Amino acid sequence: MKRIMTFGLVLASVMINCGRAREPESSLMISKGTLVTASEPASKSTVMIQSAFGKCTGVIIDPQFVLTAAHCKAGVGLSTIYLYQGSVRVSPGIGVTGVALPNGVSAAKDDYMDDANVFADLALLKLEKPIPASYQAVGIFGETVAAGFPALAVGAGRHNNDAAQAQALQERTVSIASHKPQDGYVLVQGEVTNPGDSGGPLYVSNAESGRLQLMGIVHGREGHPVYWSVTRYTNVSTHAGWIAEAMQNLKSAP
Repeated sequence: MKRIMTFGLVLASVMINCGRAREPESSLMISKGTLVTASEPASKSTVMIQSAFGKCTGVIIDPQFVLTAAHCKAGVGLSTIYLYQGSVRVSPGIGVTGVALPNGVSAAKDDYMDDANVFADLALLKLEKPIPASYQAVGIFGETVAAGFPALAVGAGRHNNDAAQAQALQERTVSIASHKPQDGYVLVQGEVTNPGDSGGPLYVSNAESGRLQLMGIVHGREGHPVYWSVTRYTNVSTHAGWIAEAMQNLKSAP
């Protein structure tokens, strides 16, 4: 296993109660985080998503594609992607021209298990135009890690439930509670997110390249017998095959 750098900053993301019907606006934001600065890679790869159902967070995985949570209910013609300069949202936004969900996943039915019965709260969004060259798509982290492993949570939600901080990009260093790639999820210790953080990234930093890699996408919080509460993320590498196929299909769609 490659060594992974620890993080010095704390970040905020969105949380929601598992098992309940989800509305993005009511999901929680990164808690006890710090503002992302313009020099940090997270500000170049994390985005805010505004849709008819509220606000969410997402991550750039290709110059023309963003990955977020299915429960955010982003739709073609109904959603706008906003980039960041540091913690500040940049206007105007970029429209969405295509959306794909894993087979079997239904946001309308609040069902986030795919056809293989693996957890998959994911949505792939195609942008109407590529992101500017000054921004950067992130690669997918594909290793399995142990409890206590450090990661970086980022979100554009209502940090510490303070409306005045809504839309500001924040980050927080967190610890992995459990990593279950075979089941499609990662659990992070504690209540990490706030409303608007849904769909936001869980990053790790590769010690060899120094680049952020994408490990998870925020789903929501739930109880835990050891840590009292945890935040659940979809494990992205579990669904790397679907992401590649869906991206190709959306690229070739009229």
